[in-house]
This record gives sequence, C-alpha cells and structure tokens, in this order.
Amino acid sequence: MRHSILLATLATTTLFAADPDGAALFKARCATCHEGPPQERMPSRKELESRTPEAVMNALFAGSMMVQAAGLTSDQGRR
Repeated sequence: MRHSILLATLATTTLFAADPDGAALFKARCATCHEGPPQERMPSRKELESRTPEAVMNALFAGSMMVQAAGLTSDQGRR
C-alpha cells in the first residue's frame, strides 16, 4: 500500500511540476548556438539580452526561430 501511495505522489508531482525558469529554458534550447562560437546572422547571448522582449518573441513565434521554438508556449517564450 505504501509503495502505491509513493508512486502516485511521484507521478502527481511530475505532472504538476513548474515550468523551468528562463535560464533553464535558454540553456536547454538556445545556448548551444547563442553561446557557441560567433556565426554570421546568429546573435550572441549578449546581443539577445539587448533586444526587446517583443523582438525576441517575434523571432521565436513568427520569425526565423519558429522551428527551434516549436513546442514552447508563449509563456515559456517570455521567460
């Protein structure tokens, strides 16, 4: 009985875990390119930080980064 309660608790906790913060999302989905060696037409992390949130959201959801942003919610994109 205790084992099944523990499993149910773990499953529920996993299902309702908070979304990762912005830094974790960036590390998981963006850092490989934006923190790597500079490349033409690819802004560095520092350059991204100087852009407005609207410009980043536009690139993610309506621009050049749509493929990479696939599966992100708009809330995650704002982080």
